[in-house]
Amino acid sequence: GLKNKKKSKAQVEYSEIVFPDGAIFKGKSVKGQATGYGCILWPDKSTYDGYVRRGLPHGQGTKNWANVDQSKLNQYVTY
Repeated sequence: GLKNKKKSKAQVEYSEIVFPDGAIFKGKSVKGQATGYGCILWPDKSTYDGYVRRGLPHGQGTKNWANVDQSKLNQYVTY
């Protein structure tokens, strides 16, 4: 017969992850991978604050580019 299997939930934790390009992610992660809500700071001081999936901006968030007039940009970025 069929066995009743329980699905284990992946443990979500708060992490600070440094990417190879020098960007730093601070936020939720699963198994050491940036996933969930967090912030990314790039070496040029650009930032992203929003949802991340597999280490990349995903869904709704706000991207602020360094050295760019923010009033001229649509800040809601979806990748």
